Amino acid sequence: MTDVFIFNRYKIDGFVKKRFYILCFFNDMADMNMNFGKKGNPEGINNEKGMVLVIALLFLFAISLLMVVSVMSTTTDTKIAVNYRNSIKAFYDAEAGVQYTLCRIDEGLTDGTLSLPDANSPLHIFHNVPSGFSFDPNITLTYVTDNRYRFRSIGHSGNSLCELDVDFVRDTYPGLAYGIFGGKGVDLKSTASVYSYNSNTDPNAPLDPNNSLGNGDVGSNGYVEVHNNVLIDGDVALGDDGAGTEAVYKPTGCPTVTGTAGIDVPRISPDPLGAASLVSLFSIANDNTNPPIVADVINTTGGGGGGTTVTLTAGNYYLTSLVLGNGDTLNIDTSSGPVNIYMHGGIDAKNGSTINISGKPTDFSIFCDTTNRLSFKHGSGFKGLIYAPFAEVWMHNSSYVHGMIWANQVEMKNSSVFWYDEAIGEAHTTYSNNVDVFSWRDIQVFN
Repeated sequence: MTDVFIFNRYKIDGFVKKRFYILCFFNDMADMNMNFGKKGNPEGINNEKGMVLVIALLFLFAISLLMVVSVMSTTTDTKIAVNYRNSIKAFYDAEAGVQYTLCRIDEGLTDGTLSLPDANSPLHIFHNVPSGFSFDPNITLTYVTDNRYRFRSIGHSGNSLCELDVDFVRDTYPGLAYGIFGGKGVDLKSTASVYSYNSNTDPNAPLDPNNSLGNGDVGSNGYVEVHNNVLIDGDVALGDDGAGTEAVYKPTGCPTVTGTAGIDVPRISPDPLGAASLVSLFSIANDNTNPPIVADVINTTGGGGGGTTVTLTAGNYYLTSLVLGNGDTLNIDTSSGPVNIYMHGGIDAKNGSTINISGKPTDFSIFCDTTNRLSFKHGSGFKGLIYAPFAEVWMHNSSYVHGMIWANQVEMKNSSVFWYDEAIGEAHTTYSNNVDVFSWRDIQVFN
């Protein structure tokens, strides 16, 4: 049964009348044996003895649970932090191993105690690991491809391990860095021209001055003298004589240098390839059994009225003299490989004669170890590398050379034309004793 009691309180002394509604619900109170207001009833719903203890225990349990969770969380975070620290330290130790290995390789290449591996023979190096570092002392160098090598550096810290795979290369620089180089000096007479192209990219391109690549550089440790209307489509580089005296640039008239005239550079090695050793080697072992060589000499002047053609096929030849008569041709057949002439003597290419006129400059080289003059007379032509660091090379009026001239002294007469073939410079790259990282990969980090 449900009863509703409504108490009305009327306005008294100016207070607003308020009505309170109290809804009291009683559900068979007699059956529930409820007795409001009676004390000491153990079954009454108002008996709250022990509730404070229960609530306190609940709070204590909750706080204890929070503490356990907090401790567990802190322990986990600590482990994560330690592992992270160890993984970072392992990485830095592996990186230290990389730098230490590269320094060991540099030192070994410099003092000659180390040679880089080939495709069939890896190289094993053992490190005495410096104090304070933790990387694997055993390093294996392997060959990857041309001038590219690989090793793995492993760093340790606690339970962490880091492995770095590193590819490195040996630094290179042009062994022959200039189109024309004269250790003692270079003299370009009136209207002589120097241009550049690359036979690797344009082997059959017409040699139009408008298409010159701008790399027809001229260098010397003594002097570069240029006369009226000379054109150098490149730079003029000035080294020194080895005793502290700088090379000088001597312009007269109105020459044109499209690059920089008078770049100060360190002393240029006058004989980076070692001419004497090369010529000496092939003076004994050569292919001179092939005609037209007779007693280490090629001489076409006995052929009559000119127009004689002689041919050299692939091989290495040793000559003490090379003489071509007026209008004669020395044809270089490179269908089976390049042709190299190692000379202990001079060259006299007479008017209108040609050498290798139908081949690429990279297919033909002349190496000379004497002071004899190499002379290309009026209207003569040459394609290839002339490497004569102790000799004079003269290009007479209207003669032309496609390739490179590296000599003690170079003189280009009036209206002579020189085209530097950059492919020759690329072919004579020299390796230094320094190595650099080409690429690296973080293989794995273990915790």
